[in-house]
Amino acid sequence: MGSDLIGDGDFKNVLASLGRTPELINDMLLRVPQSSWNARPFAGEWSFAENVCHLRDLEREGYGVRIVRILEEERPFLPDFDGGTIARERSYVDQDAGQAFKDFAAARANNVARLADLDHGSLERTATLEGSGVITLRKLMDFIQEHDSKHLDDLGRLFESFSNQR
Repeated sequence: MGSDLIGDGDFKNVLASLGRTPELINDMLLRVPQSSWNARPFAGEWSFAENVCHLRDLEREGYGVRIVRILEEERPFLPDFDGGTIARERSYVDQDAGQAFKDFAAARANNVARLADLDHGSLERTATLEGSGVITLRKLMDFIQEHDSKHLDDLGRLFESFSNQR
C-alpha cells in the first residue's frame, strides 16, 4: 500500500519526525537525573514525568484511537482529549517517567508503522475533530507533529534548567 507515497517527501519527513520524537525524549531522560524527573522547576508547567505521561496517554487513547477510527469509520466524530484533566485525575506528577516513556515509545512505533503502510487515499479520509472541525488523516499527522514539537520544546527547557543546576 505505501508504494503510492514513495514520492511524497513531505509525508516521509513528517513520518520520520514522528518516529524520532521518542529518541529525542529518551536522550533527555538518560541525561537528567531520575531524581529530577518529577520536579517542576517552572511554576505552572509540567515536569518530565507529566509531559511523558501525557504523551503516552495521548498516543494510545487519542492518536491511536483516532487513526483507527478514521481508517475504519466513515467521517467519525473524534472527541477532544482533555490532557490537563487527565493529568490531574491520573496523578502524572507521581508516575514513573521511565515506564511512561517505554509505553509511549511502543505506542508511537505502532502508530508510525500503521501510518507508513497507508496509500494516499487513506490519508485523505476525513473525520470531525472536536475543536478543529473536519480534518484528514494526513492533517492529523501534522497536528501530532506540532504537538510533539511543543512538548519537545518544554522538555528541552526542563533539560536546560537541570543542566544549568549542575
